[in-house]
Amino acid sequence: MLEKHKDDPDGYDIVVIDPIHKGNFASRFSHSCDPNCSTISTIADGKYGIAMYGLKPISFGEELTFDYYSVTENEKEYRQAICLCGSQNCRIRYLNLITSRNQNSYLDKNQSFLRRNYLIYRVI
Repeated sequence: MLEKHKDDPDGYDIVVIDPIHKGNFASRFSHSCDPNCSTISTIADGKYGIAMYGLKPISFGEELTFDYYSVTENEKEYRQAICLCGSQNCRIRYLNLITSRNQNSYLDKNQSFLRRNYLIYRVI
């Protein structure tokens, strides 16, 4: 999911990108709590997309991973989302449980505009 730009002619909204319909090789990347890649939302000619980029040097044959930063409001789904990344910083689950009272604080902490741009700046 990504947010439409506030100046989008169709207005503000959330766009769901389903790799079943518009996917490429990047849809095969695995989750890791200590990823070697990340994503950034893009827009060109009115078309939204998600670009992948490396966070650190990646060796030939190394698995490409990114942090899903996924959330759910379903406690059963949350309990079943066991992370198998094996990193030292593993959060144990690749989903985060969000309730209406803590939703905004989670998104502000993990998906803010400034954080995404900081990660891009750090890679350059």
